[in-house]
Amino acid sequence: MSDQFLDEQDEQTMAQLRELHARVDPVPAGLVERIEFALTVQALHAEVAELMDDELLATRAGPVQPGEVTRTESVTFQAASLSLMVSLGPGSDDDVVRVDGWVTRAEAQVDAVTSAGTRSATCDEHGRFVLHDLPRGRTCFVVRVGGTGVRPVITPTIEL
Repeated sequence: MSDQFLDEQDEQTMAQLRELHARVDPVPAGLVERIEFALTVQALHAEVAELMDDELLATRAGPVQPGEVTRTESVTFQAASLSLMVSLGPGSDDDVVRVDGWVTRAEAQVDAVTSAGTRSATCDEHGRFVLHDLPRGRTCFVVRVGGTGVRPVITPTIEL
């Protein structure tokens, strides 16, 4: 018997088990992202906004070629305490977008959380904000409204 916790044969057996599980019972698509989202919500003690009209995210608009999918340019999120609408526009190049948004609470802080980091904007007195040159990719929004004890609102992750 070896002094090591796991010997070479144990490592081979574990690798075979890992391969078997990956083949027979793979990790569901999106599970890691859902877990990260749940942990973020718990850490923020946040209210979760619901994506409204999510069927629009897969809608084809106008005449398209077979296999071509067009993206919606506007998405609305609804929470008990506020609503958030974001519209996408062209950025300075193809890798970025301009996000024009509106929150039903004036002077809220809106954070766009991407794999490249977090970008923030403060809403004006009408709840409007703009984020220039936000990188394309998976993004969620966190809305914070001033006041002690007010929970932030976090949206599900969407693809920009």
